[in-house]
Formats: sequence, C-alpha cells, structure tokens
Amino acid sequence: TVTYPDKSTDTIQPAETVKVAKDTDKDGFTDTEEATAGTDATNPASTPAGQDSAGQLTPSLTEPVEVKNPDKLTDAEKEAVKKAVEDSNDLPEGTEVTVSDNGTVTVTYPDKSADTIQPTDTVKAAKPVSETPVAPSKPEVTATDSGAVVVTPPTDNVTNLDITFTPEGASQPVTVVVSKDENGIWTAPADSGLVINSDGTITIPAEKVADGTAVTVVAENGSISSPEVGSTVVPVPAVTPETPVAPSKPEVTATDSGAVVVTPPTDNVTNLDITFTPEGSSQPVTVVVSKDATGTWTAPADSGLVVNPDGTITIPAENVADGTAVTVVAENGSVSSPEVGSAVVPVPTPELPAIPAKPTSVTNADGSVTIVPPVENVTGLDITFTPEGATEPVTVTLGKDATGAWTAPADSGLVVNPDGTITIPADRLADGTEGQVGLVAKNGDLTSNDPAPQVPETPAKSSVETNENGSVTIVPPVENVTGIDITFTPEGASQPVTVVVSKDATGAWTAPADSGLVVNPDGTITIPADKVADGTAVSVVTKNGQVPSDEASATYVPAKPASTDTPVVEVPATPSLALDGSGNVLITPPAENATSLDITFTPAGSETPITVTANKDATGNWILPETSIAVVNPDGTISISTSEMEGGTAVSVVAKNEGIPSSQAATLLVQPKQTAEELAPTVKKPIAVEDASKLTDAEKKELEDVVRKDNVLPEGTEVSVADDGTVTVTYPDKSTDTILPTKTVMDAQNGKGTSHSLPAYDLTADEDKDGFTNEEELKQGSNVADAKSVPAGKSSAERLTPTNDLAVKVKDLTKLSDAEKKAVETAIRKDKDLPEGTQIEVANDGSVTITYPDGSIGRLPADQTVLHATHGEGVSHSLPAYDLTADEDKDGFTNEEELKQGSNVADAKSVPAGKSSAERLTPTNDLAVKVKDLTKLTDAEKKAVETAIRKNNILPEGTQIEVANDGSVTITYPDGSVDQIVATKVVATDSTVSPDSGVSQSSGTTKVLPGSASSTRAAKKPLPATGGNGSPILVLSGLALLAGVAMFRKAKREDEN
Repeated sequence: TVTYPDKSTDTIQPAETVKVAKDTDKDGFTDTEEATAGTDATNPASTPAGQDSAGQLTPSLTEPVEVKNPDKLTDAEKEAVKKAVEDSNDLPEGTEVTVSDNGTVTVTYPDKSADTIQPTDTVKAAKPVSETPVAPSKPEVTATDSGAVVVTPPTDNVTNLDITFTPEGASQPVTVVVSKDENGIWTAPADSGLVINSDGTITIPAEKVADGTAVTVVAENGSISSPEVGSTVVPVPAVTPETPVAPSKPEVTATDSGAVVVTPPTDNVTNLDITFTPEGSSQPVTVVVSKDATGTWTAPADSGLVVNPDGTITIPAENVADGTAVTVVAENGSVSSPEVGSAVVPVPTPELPAIPAKPTSVTNADGSVTIVPPVENVTGLDITFTPEGATEPVTVTLGKDATGAWTAPADSGLVVNPDGTITIPADRLADGTEGQVGLVAKNGDLTSNDPAPQVPETPAKSSVETNENGSVTIVPPVENVTGIDITFTPEGASQPVTVVVSKDATGAWTAPADSGLVVNPDGTITIPADKVADGTAVSVVTKNGQVPSDEASATYVPAKPASTDTPVVEVPATPSLALDGSGNVLITPPAENATSLDITFTPAGSETPITVTANKDATGNWILPETSIAVVNPDGTISISTSEMEGGTAVSVVAKNEGIPSSQAATLLVQPKQTAEELAPTVKKPIAVEDASKLTDAEKKELEDVVRKDNVLPEGTEVSVADDGTVTVTYPDKSTDTILPTKTVMDAQNGKGTSHSLPAYDLTADEDKDGFTNEEELKQGSNVADAKSVPAGKSSAERLTPTNDLAVKVKDLTKLSDAEKKAVETAIRKDKDLPEGTQIEVANDGSVTITYPDGSIGRLPADQTVLHATHGEGVSHSLPAYDLTADEDKDGFTNEEELKQGSNVADAKSVPAGKSSAERLTPTNDLAVKVKDLTKLTDAEKKAVETAIRKNNILPEGTQIEVANDGSVTITYPDGSVDQIVATKVVATDSTVSPDSGVSQSSGTTKVLPGSASSTRAAKKPLPATGGNGSPILVLSGLALLAGVAMFRKAKREDEN
C-alpha cells in the first residue's frame, strides 16, 4: 500500500510483487529443486537423492481433537484425528495417516519417509459436561364442570409438584407437595385430600377446593422449577336459570341437479327456519320445519319441501330458483344456532355461441382464387374482392340452402364447386388483387373475426357480519362482481326480502332508495339495526353477471335476551401479571368488570402461601390491607417486590366481579435466587507464578485447588482459570462469579514465593486510553496496555466521545485547505486524550472521522469543528459557549447525550429512546420533616415534605410530587417515569432517630421496590471460611500486594525492553 502525503493511497496486488515457488506434487520440494535434482516434479514418490518429504514437511494440527480418554481413543475418535490432520495440512497424494490408541499420529509420505505428531499436539481430554437437571415442562391443570381439579404432571424430568389451592371452607391457601418415587409412582400426603389416579394424574375433589379460587402447580426436577406455572380457576356454580343449549349449525348442501338438502343437527333442536327463493319468484320465503316429540320432522303441506326418511329435508330443484341463497337457522326453543347454514343453488353452465373458423383461400396458376369455407358452425360467407375492370372492392354474401349447399348471387360471377368450395374465376378478378381477397365466415350474428366468448369469472363470496349494535355490515369482493343479492327480514315483517345492490361502471355501489340499506363511502353496505328483524338470518350471494358465488355468506342477527329481574354479572377479564423493569411483580387489574383481586403468593422465608385481597372502592381506587407487602401504584397497578417472596414459588391473581371469578388465573413463577447472587468466592492468598500473563497448566490446577479449598462451593461447581489468572466459577444453576487476577496470582521474584513491596495498581485508570478501565479489561481478557485490544463485542467508539472546544476558523466551509485540515486535527488531538495510534481524517467540509486502534470509528460533525471567518481572515467574534456536559432540562441526561440520541435538550418530557429520568435521577432528603402522626400526615406536613424534596434535589420543570398519608413519596417526572422514597427517609417524630441511621421509624406498610431511587441492593453473602482466622494486617498487606501485580509486570516489561 502506497500512502501519499495527501493521505490518498494506491495498492499493488501480491501477484505483482511476489512469486510463490510451485510444488506440483506437494512433496516439500519445489519444481525448480526437483528439476535440478533430476526427479519427477509430478510424482511425490520421487524426491531428490539423499532427501525425503519428512525432512521438508512438518505436519501439525490447527487444534487438538477433544476425546473422552486420551489414553484409549475410540475408532471414531481416531478417524476424527486423521481427518483433522488431513484438513490441517496440504499433504501429497498417496500420503497415509495412521492414529494409535494414545493419539500418536504417523504420517507416511509416498517416498516412504514418515513424520510423527505427538499426542500432546493431536488430542486433549474433553471437558466433562456437568449434568444440570433439565427444567420440567408446564403441568396441565384443568377444572371440571363438577368443580374438581385434575393435575396432569409432565411426563419427564419431574420429581415433585407444588400444588397450591384453597381448601373448601378456608380463606387462605395451602401448598401440598406431591412426590414421585424412583418407580415413577406419585404420592400425596395422607391428610391432603388429594387423590392419585391410576393414570398418574392427581385430582383435587370438588368438595376439597373452594369455588372461585385459583389452583396453581409448579413442577420441579430437583432444584429446577418449570418456567411456566400450570393454573386454573375453580368455577363458581351458575345460579342463573337453565337456558336451552344452542343447536349446532345445520348442514346445507346444493346438489349438481339444483336440489338443496338440509341436514338438521342431531341434538338440541326443535325446528328449522329455511329461507329460499321459489322457482319463478324474485322474492324469498321462510318455511318453518318442526320436529315432534318422536323426533320426526314435518314441513307445511304447501311448502314444496320434502322430508326424507333419514330426517333430511330436500328442496327439489324445480321448487327453488337457480343462483339464489338457501339459509337455515336451527332453533332449540328460543335459542338459535349461532351460525347459519347456507348454500347457493347452482346456475347451469351457459352454452357459449360457436364462433366459425376463418375461411381459407388459394390462388391458382390460372389467376383464379379458390375459397374453402369452414365445415361447421357456419351459415354465411362474405367474400370481398375487386372485380375485373373495377378499382374498388365489392363484398358478395353467400348463404346455405336447406340442404346445406352454398349459394351465390347469380350476378356475382362466383362459382360454387361440387365439393363446397367457391371459386372466383380469373376473368372476374382484377389483375394483381388475387392476394387481397377478404373472407369472413358467419354463424348467425357471430363472425370468424369475433373473439371467442368467455364465461364470466365466478366471484368470491362477500363478507357479512352482525355488529354489536344489531346492524349488519356486508363487504363485497373487490373484483369479478357486478352485484350482490342481500336477503333479510325487515324489522316488523314475517317474511324475508331480497334486495339487489348493483355496481356501476365507476365501481360505485347503488342500493334501491326504499331498501333501507346504506352504502358507505368505503364501498361496504350496512343494514341498520332498525331495518332488520332480530332473531333472523341475513344471507348474501355475490354475482358476476348471472354467475353467482360458489358459497353464500350468512350471519345471524340474535334476538334480544328477555329482560330478567336478576342483573347479569359480567365475567371479568384475566388480570395481567408480569415483571417490571426492576424485576418486581407487576399486576395490572382489568379495566372494567372487576371489584376485587385475589393475590396468592408465598412470602420470603415461608413455606405457606397466603392470599391477599385487593378491593376497589367507590372512586375506582384499589385498596389493600394495611399489613400487605403489596403496593398500589399511582396508575392503579399493584407491585410486589420479588425480594419479599419465596423463590421458586408461584404468584397467581384472580379477578372477581361481585364474586364471579375470571375464567383464568394470571400466574408467574418467582425465580429462585441464583447462586452467584448469594456467594462471593475469594482467594485468601494469591499463588506465586513464574509469568502472571501466561500461567502454566500446573499453576492453573494449583489455583483451581486453592479456590476450591478457600470456599465452600455447591457440588457440581466448575472452576476455570484463564491464562492471566482470571478465575471463573460456574455454579450448577449456570450463574457465574469472577475473581480477578489481582486477587489470585502474583509474580514470583528472586525465588518462588518471595514477595516484594509493589507499587499500587490503579484498576480505575485506563492505561491504554481505549475507553475501558484496567479493571474492565482484566476482567474481560483484553490487554490493558494495547489500545487495539478491547473487550470482546465492544469498541473504543462506544466509550470515547470526541469533542472540540474551540472551532477552527476557515475561509470556505465547503472546501478546507490542507493547512486548515491540519489545524482541525491538531485541535482535536489537543482537546482529547486519544489512544496512541488513533487516526484522524478531516473531510473537505470539516467533518472529522476518528479511527481508533481497535478499528472502531467515531465522528464529529462540521458544526463542532470549523467556523466561517467573517469580516476578513482572522477576525473572530464572541460566540456563546455551549456546554455539552450540562443538563439543560434537568432530566438526568447531558446535552451531549440528548443531541446524540435525538431527544430535546430543553424539554424534560423528551428523553433518549428506551430510557427514563427515573433511571438517572436519585432523589434524596437530607433532613426528615418532623410530624405528629407517622400514619396520618396533615396537608401542611405533606406540603413541608414536598418543599424539602424540591429543595434537596434539582428536579426537571413539571415534576409532580405526591406525598402519601404515611409520608412515603412518589415522584413522577415529565417523561412519565416514577421514583419513590420511603417514609423513613422523609418524616420522623420528635422522638425518632435520624433516618440516616437506617432504623425504620414507621409502622406503616409502604414498601419501596428494588430498582427505585431509595432502594439498595443487599451485599453478597460471604462464603463460609474454611481455615483459621486471618489477621486484618495480613489481609490488608495481601490486598496491597495483589493490587500492584499488574503495575509490576508492566514495569518489568519496560525494563526488559
């Protein structure tokens, strides 16, 4: 690559700069060497005298092959090693690779020389895979109509079930553990009331479980729980009077002959309303066919309907009009089938007129022309020719007589030949016009020039739907439609009518003015609710000319339910249950038809679940018991901190409307705490190593043993040691902890184990200025002293924010000179402490591209780098300074962050996408407000709390502060995000200690959830110590020694260089 002074480049390809010596037979000797030695360059068995391929080639493996037992390879493992050798090396043809039991590889070349690859380079022991229990699938939980509940456990990977339910007559739930023994047999506690069925399912009898409550089941496989909770709601017995069962949809079929067969439902049906259009009529009728007590159907004598012996009803083809709809509504007393059976009576396929074929003509040698008419579908023939002596053509029409013979006008001069051809004699035809004879065959009004007639496309069926207000909406298809036949029963009428709605040439639909139908602007048609009778069917047949759709569209306009004295209670929707952004349980009640919520969960540290009931008051607010750990949020949702609930247990919520439960319970599994959250492994004393940047396998094993000795780790925990001494501890639940090299290893100086006073090593510094602290790089395996080396998947451009405090003045903002570009580059390097090796490229317009050593790129727009020099070169003007580090709207995001991410720096409602002010702002209160009653603040005390919060915090304009009766504070920022401060941080009685002491002074029940401004994460529990008591002085000196290791290594390297 040639780089010119202006930074432009040229590239010369390798093919033009170097020439690779050719080794045709790949035996390790170039063709030139073989030519000199007189050997065959195409035969790998032929090598120069006294030399061989083994002396030239060095076979190796890119990566050793993992095997189960390096001392005894299986045949498959040997084959894998052989393939790895062949893939890793370009061996001569005919080379043999053999693998021994211990992984030794022998490579025998065609010239019979051989190389050996040692097992250390060919195989390595596969890392044992720890067997983590597989999470069981979700158990199936079903409530029967009788009120019993059946639990079907997962088939595999399950050892026990935690079944939570509320016993009949109890107000609180219980959790019963059902276990499976080694034979796969389930066992329930004798006093639980649960029944183990022979098929392995578990039944909670109806008399053992309370109606309207949730039943939840968590399947477990050892310590691993099913990710989903099985659940159901025990139904509440209906107290409404028995309603007839709606019949199913009747089957209606049109036969090829044009008859229609109706098959009634088998059960729950007393009569059929059959609507059809009689043959010869334009309007439909509805005939009621009834079933008597013996199950026999009867049709009116004059209806034309036939009741068949098998109970089906036939409308004969001669009694029903072609192309019309037949609809059937089944009824069971006053209850109708929700779906309408329908069919379209087929229209016979129209017979298309026959277009005659084109006649043909032949010019004979004597100048005459012979015409051959078509044989069939022809009644006449027009022959156009120019007669002898004329200048204009004439047309002669020939016809057929009764025998089918052609006849020509006597004066036409045309000759009808015995074979049916017609000749124009040469003396009747103007010279030179023989090829201009025009021929048209006729068949009635059709001619051979006409296009072949087409049957119109069958249209798609229209969409028809009954709306909640009782009106009906019809959506015709977009194409291949000219009209729709809409059959319905008008309000107040006993018989239906058919209204034809037509489509004009512009595509607009038109309904008869007196039809009552409404054509909407979007082309749909509406039958208003007051124009159609309740309890009747509406059918639509789409037509394209006379061709109907294959199916009719039909809908049922339900009859209005009879009014009852007992109001119908709506079943509430299932509540929403999820984890919020802070990992807490968030319950969203249904928006309507819910008066209470039953929330069931297991408190932390308990084995017994509880049910807390939230009730909605007259104002629509949810109220919880004072002792509840749940919190009602300002938006009406309810939160429960997961830290207050036992891990691995289920949360369920049932909404109720005056005692009527939701059909389903909302459920969620509280995830068990991961081991890494509970343990914090350490190394009491770092081990001494020869090279802290490259530990040997023995040193790694020593360090692993130390970690296991210094900490009590769960069985199955994996400890891996990186080259630099970083230790990763992977627990059986796959959570991990990391111990940094500064805590695990130190260089051995002046003899193994001898330690020295080392300089302190600043983990917070960024040695190579790549945007990542030394601690981050050490943890993630990148080089703290090399800006090209950054943590995997990250880049300097993500961390470094190039700036320029003083714009360079230039003459032309669209075309910077080389000197001006250099000035811009100098200004940026002066302003920013960039990693060594950073490249800066300034474009003609002043925009800057910064390429960091790791290859990532940052950019500065021209408006931050250059300024137009006005009133002459060098004349500057006082420009207002813009502080990118400031937070103009006080929303928690700097001006620079907002400008980069497209939000408004002057509007606190506008924050970067996916973020919130609550994530950035942490409201505090330095001095608690003294109040008389911690459980009931006065309005004045609440105002004092609000004033204190505003005084102690710089809040965005428009921030709302709400102080509860117990003093807890909810802060709602302009972007809608929320922070909370617990009462103990803002109020106190005169006899209360300072809130900063951490002693709770409030007997109230308000909780602040993890992730809010006032919450703190509990520190990890230390691992149990396994040795004797350590001296604090030794611990501190050990820490100082560890902190200096990396700095010492760097100093040592610099001394060596």
